[in-house]
Amino acid sequence: MPGQGREAVVGLDNGGRAINATVLDSAGRFLVERLVETPSRVAEGPAVAIEALAEALTHVLGLAGVARDSVRAVGLDTPGLSQRGRGHLVAGAVNFVDPAWRGFDVRNALEARLALPVIYNNDANAASLYAHHVHFGPDAARRSSVSLIVGTGLGGGVIEGGRVVRGASGMAGEFGHMRIPMDGLLAEGQPVPSCNCGLPGDGESVASLTGIEKNLLPYWLTRYPGHDLHTAGPARQAAALVRSYASAGDPMALEIFRQQAIALGRLFTIAANFTDPHAYFLGGGVVEAVPGFRDWFLATVREHTDLRAEQLPLVTFALVPDLDMAGACGACHRGRRRAGWAPRGWPGPDPLSYRGAARNGAGRAAGREPVPAPSARPASRHASGAARRTMAGRPRTACHSVPSSRYPSLRDTPSEAALSSNAADTACRALSPRTPDAAPPPASGSRSPSLVVAAEPGAGAHRAEHGEIAAADAL
Repeated sequence: MPGQGREAVVGLDNGGRAINATVLDSAGRFLVERLVETPSRVAEGPAVAIEALAEALTHVLGLAGVARDSVRAVGLDTPGLSQRGRGHLVAGAVNFVDPAWRGFDVRNALEARLALPVIYNNDANAASLYAHHVHFGPDAARRSSVSLIVGTGLGGGVIEGGRVVRGASGMAGEFGHMRIPMDGLLAEGQPVPSCNCGLPGDGESVASLTGIEKNLLPYWLTRYPGHDLHTAGPARQAAALVRSYASAGDPMALEIFRQQAIALGRLFTIAANFTDPHAYFLGGGVVEAVPGFRDWFLATVREHTDLRAEQLPLVTFALVPDLDMAGACGACHRGRRRAGWAPRGWPGPDPLSYRGAARNGAGRAAGREPVPAPSARPASRHASGAARRTMAGRPRTACHSVPSSRYPSLRDTPSEAALSSNAADTACRALSPRTPDAAPPPASGSRSPSLVVAAEPGAGAHRAEHGEIAAADAL
């Protein structure tokens, strides 16, 4: 490909304290293999922070030895809620305290400053995307995952077919603001925790640094009147120390993290019943904890995730790799697609045939593989979708999503309004492949029936060893 190895995209992960940056070339190689941090200055307001982002880009390009005019796009992520893909911050994150951040169009502001295309993502979505592609590699476009990222708040991401699920307004995957049952989680007499968003008993009110500071630690200190954390300084400082105490086996700190693990397990249970993903990823400070505590915490999350028997052999629980760099790396891959770099041999997902993990697994067990991704979208998406909805309850082998270029009759599929029970049969026959051009690609290895309880934080070295995260162009 012309320019391969010379053109590049830059990923900027803009946090409350620092900007993490990296560079990806058009051959799929990350040109910076270590954490590159510069001050984010977000507390000083949007104007100062935009200049800090521009300086971070210049700095990381210098380290990577890439000329400014070789950059084709910039991937940007920030914490907080934003409108779908636009970078309008609906509500600033905890560290984005300046009122000017609310409603600020960070994507367009940076795009104007850099005179480069800027692709925006929520920071948890970017990290989730990275974890998904590192874990699944060539199979990423045919797999799904859910991630929970525990930090100052609680972020989340839903990946389906290798793509971020954003929703109508861009707020899909906000697990931190889903309410969860408190019975069996709270101790006797413990108040129902409240979140900064105003909801009582949501995920972030328990499973976040802010949840520890405002809800969990104050209660547990009343149960342990002689604990060292009574004199550890301001509440935020004391809360930040709880993990180190838990890693050392402190009983009170372990109770706090046990409650966090239960809350995360209940959020994963919601995901299991709603999206039925192949993998559940956990990120946050726990990734950097000592192995014994880290493994106990992930195992406790797993214990409190209720899965059905059909799901158990098909799923994986693992940690987000390279946590400090995951956001910037995920932002890079979003930028890669905007740069227009062609796929490198791995098909994108079929947008009309997303299926849950358990159902996909059942299909493979019966010898039915997913249909290869089409080279062009069907001419009538509404028609093919209507046929599937009308066929509810029919055998899954009866109908598949197929490319209209291979099956011209798909273009003539009747509209939803015209479909009746008899017309559905006709539509199904129109959608079913008569003479497939080629056999579908085989699955890359069988899934282990056992659960992967933990992955080492350095697992992202896969990225350096193999050079490219396959299917990144399907982001």
